[in-house]
Amino acid sequence: MKKYLLGIVAVVFAIGLSAFTDAETNKGKPFTTYNWYAVDYSIPGGVIPSGAQVMLSNKTIVEATALDGCTDTYNLHCLRGFSGTPPTFPTASYDASTPKP
Repeated sequence: MKKYLLGIVAVVFAIGLSAFTDAETNKGKPFTTYNWYAVDYSIPGGVIPSGAQVMLSNKTIVEATALDGCTDTYNLHCLRGFSGTPPTFPTASYDASTPKP
């Protein structure tokens, strides 16, 4: 049993490290940062209202997910992110360039 211990420890260590590695890191792409805006779900589909201010600045999707503070159980995410210049508000946009955390 002692001769297998080092191998078992190595496998457990490798699995443990891979469990905490983000999917974006595995793709080999650099993290993209976004400016995140609060979504108003009083309108079906959710809209970022006119005059919206940045809630989280220069945060990745992983960081925004951890910090979104969404307590509404019916809506999965309270923020939408935009890299570069955001579209004109109000908007219900959330395509690939405006991800949800």
